[in-house]
Amino acid sequence: MDASDGGAVGAPDRTVHGGLQPGAIRGRRRTYDLDDARCRQLLESHDMGRVAWSAADGPQLFPVSYLWWDGRILFRTSPYGLLSELVRRTAVVFEVDEIDDVHRRGWSVIVRGRASGIASPDAAHRTAVLGGAGPWGGGDRNLVIAIAPMEVTGREFRPADDGDGH
Repeated sequence: MDASDGGAVGAPDRTVHGGLQPGAIRGRRRTYDLDDARCRQLLESHDMGRVAWSAADGPQLFPVSYLWWDGRILFRTSPYGLLSELVRRTAVVFEVDEIDDVHRRGWSVIVRGRASGIASPDAAHRTAVLGGAGPWGGGDRNLVIAIAPMEVTGREFRPADDGDGH
């Protein structure tokens, strides 16, 4: 881009998909807080989320397949991968969400809690055989990590012109 284009010489091209500039309003949305029961229902009805924590070498964020069981988030990982750091009691943030770009709506549930390894044969069995909790990656994934929630919050996003009914 140069000055004859109307842009500054050397300025980065900030146009994004659809010709909009970052920060441009793409339609107003309403945000609604989800109650605890709805948040837990969404956690139970999904099986893919993301876990984030401060690792020894900086912030980490990984997608995981999980199972909501007995008020905890359970997932399996390799004893040799980065997620195995969570075997030691670690503060984490976990998110599960669903976004509908076409209808401009979605929701997000955030769990703040503590992750730690568990040796419960029942929990290990459940993550191994119940739907959704099977890890996508290959290899040995026999380390079970549990996230015990300390706080569960959620929000739903809908277009401003959408009715208040769900």
